[in-house]
Amino acid sequence: MAKKMDITFQIKGVELLEFELIPLKKALKPQTVFHYDISLQHKINKENKLVFVVVRVNILLEDKKTLAGKTGVNSVFSVANFDDIIIEEENNKFKFPDETIDILNSISISTTRGVMAANFRGTFLHNAILPVVDPKNLKEE
Repeated sequence: MAKKMDITFQIKGVELLEFELIPLKKALKPQTVFHYDISLQHKINKENKLVFVVVRVNILLEDKKTLAGKTGVNSVFSVANFDDIIIEEENNKFKFPDETIDILNSISISTTRGVMAANFRGTFLHNAILPVVDPKNLKEE
């Protein structure tokens, strides 16, 4: 059985990197079903023990092709036990324990959901609420 690692961290910041509404040719029906293309990117600042999780979301219409809007949000985490949790590999690559990355991804996706709700309020994407997503189910590309 693998040893469980506890992560000691705090959220240091949330930054809106991108926000765009794409003009549509016709009005949306209230029952419009939205689809979401979600991507995550991780960046490290080893010297300051920071982990950046950038979540980008494309909001697609029912045809899964028409882009209606997009956003990008950077969640910044300060990791007190950085050197115990994050392993530096060759070529400036870093390895996170799966449990750690799942926690940071989940928090970052939830934070993005809130930023989206605030920014899309009062627009035609008001009802485009990012669903609850298990980050483990996101495929790596």
